[in-house]
Amino acid sequence: EQMKNNNNNWTLRISEESFYSFFEKSLIGAAFVDLTGNLVKVNDAFCDILGVAISDFTTLNKAYRKLFNTYNWNDGFPIKKVFQNNDDKIHHYKTNFINGYGEELEVLITISIVENHPAYEDMFLLQIQNITDYHLIEERLSVTEDKLNSVLESIPDGIFVLNVNGEVQKINKGFEQIFGWKENELKGSRLPLTPPELLKETDLLLSTVISGKTVKNYETVKAHKNGKRINVSMSLSPIKGKNGDRVAIVGISRDITEKKKMQEVVHRAEKINLIGQMTASLTHEIRNPMSVIRGFIQLIKEQNLDPDTERQYFELIIAELDRANEMINDFLSLSKSRIVDKRPTDLNEVIRSLYPMISSEGNMAAVTVSFYLQTPLPLILIDSREIKQLILNLVRNSCEAMKSGDKLEIITEHLSMEKVVQLHIRDTGSGIPKEYLEKIFDPYFTSKEGGTGLGLAVCKSICEGHNASLQIESEEGKGTSVIIHFAVS
Repeated sequence: EQMKNNNNNWTLRISEESFYSFFEKSLIGAAFVDLTGNLVKVNDAFCDILGVAISDFTTLNKAYRKLFNTYNWNDGFPIKKVFQNNDDKIHHYKTNFINGYGEELEVLITISIVENHPAYEDMFLLQIQNITDYHLIEERLSVTEDKLNSVLESIPDGIFVLNVNGEVQKINKGFEQIFGWKENELKGSRLPLTPPELLKETDLLLSTVISGKTVKNYETVKAHKNGKRINVSMSLSPIKGKNGDRVAIVGISRDITEKKKMQEVVHRAEKINLIGQMTASLTHEIRNPMSVIRGFIQLIKEQNLDPDTERQYFELIIAELDRANEMINDFLSLSKSRIVDKRPTDLNEVIRSLYPMISSEGNMAAVTVSFYLQTPLPLILIDSREIKQLILNLVRNSCEAMKSGDKLEIITEHLSMEKVVQLHIRDTGSGIPKEYLEKIFDPYFTSKEGGTGLGLAVCKSICEGHNASLQIESEEGKGTSVIIHFAVS
């Protein structure tokens, strides 16, 4: 029993020592006050806030009573009456006063009844916090917020803030001017800007940003409040909280409707100019074989030729006619009005049907042709005739760029993650100079002697007609890779 009492006394002693250590070292001013309002014990922080030395107890007592200048001290400690009429164990009191250093302070006073402490039972614990700096910070933040709001309202672009559920928290005047909606009409609801056919696209954008990614200058179509369609460029970024969690989304919308119209005007002018260039070039290119044909026919007509010479002339005439016909076919292939018969097709089967012609091209160029065809491949929606033309054009380009002993590879692969079938044609030929890479798809641009400059332009047109992407990677002296992606049907 004695050991138990000793342990309890030791525990109580440790508890009291911890309490006194906290009381003395606390940065919050603290004092014990008896029921009549007299100070019993204070800490250094309490004296520092009041601006009085702890040794000058009389002055300290007067300074502390100034904190309660709105109360009447004639009936004892004024807070005592508050506790008698109220069941709450803690009360807060805020006031302004000038301390002993002449500083005007705003303080928050917390008063509570001391319970279960043998040394200070039937007393009040009074705590004081100097909150002057907090209010200065609040004022500065308020000024900063006003400046930020002023900047946001002066920006002509539409700025909006959404929570993680996609609900509007704030919009600026630029947004109101572009889309016609007021903030009080949208706050707490989802943006009613997306046309029905683009709802999935918008949900995908929001989920991308919520995952932590930023979307920049994404061009899309939105709807004005009156239903009018608007071309916009949008940028979306996540706003992160202290823990790195996404707490909101900020977006910027720019009306690019007029810009789009100007681009369309420029594009139309460029197309007209291109048609003129193509017509002039085609006329020039066809005139050459026509001149050759006319010359040989004139010779046959005017001279009595032996059968062998006459046969040679006819072969040259037929070759020139074939050349002219090929140019006309290529020219027509550039027209988007051509009839395309798309059907679900296995790309490998299209390539296998071209084995004899591709092998012949390889033999004439003295290069090794290899096929790496992944099987099975999912079906893709294509016009087999056009895809054959595409592949043969690319194979011929590669063969013409290679020397004896070089290699040509034709590869197919199903990229399941991207939901595409990839056609990859790569060679170890001379490659394409950097200055030519940007021009290789321009009609009639060619670096080959005797070339028409229509081959790659036709390839690009075929890919566009199939909604397929066409990418060319090349390094001079090392070879060229052509990569085409077809969407899986």
